[in-house]
Amino acid sequence: MGTPSVTISGGNGGGAETQLRMEGFKHSVSFNDLKVDLLNDKITLDEDHRFLNGEEVIYTAGGLPIGVGETNIGFSTSRLSSGGSYFISHFPGDSRAFKIHMSESNARAGINTIDFLAFGNNSHTFTAKKDRRRVAKIAVVNSGHGYQNNKVAVSY
Repeated sequence: MGTPSVTISGGNGGGAETQLRMEGFKHSVSFNDLKVDLLNDKITLDEDHRFLNGEEVIYTAGGLPIGVGETNIGFSTSRLSSGGSYFISHFPGDSRAFKIHMSESNARAGINTIDFLAFGNNSHTFTAKKDRRRVAKIAVVNSGHGYQNNKVAVSY
């Protein structure tokens, strides 16, 4: 996605110009064990997780990591690896819920989900590996000409 643009219109004027300044940031979500669903192998947050389907994330455990099954990890372990890379898949019908996978292709296909077998403790965080961009500032660099502010009063 490129840099967005802002257009000023209306008020019978024209010629106004804006300039955007973008900034990079790391998107992350943190949660506790109450958000981990062992039965459905998913994590459900209070708000939209905002990860892209197939997005690579880094897991950080603030205590004991979440317990997992060995089959879909690819090596012998009983916990998610703090500092390890995983891939997000969206949970159908719920923008607050997601599952994790060992590869982008599995995440996009929604297969070979990592099995959650035990709660960890303390906090857990998933951070997007790639930086994201957002609008930091919108500046009006040319105020244009002929704009009018007409007051409209409505009474009932």
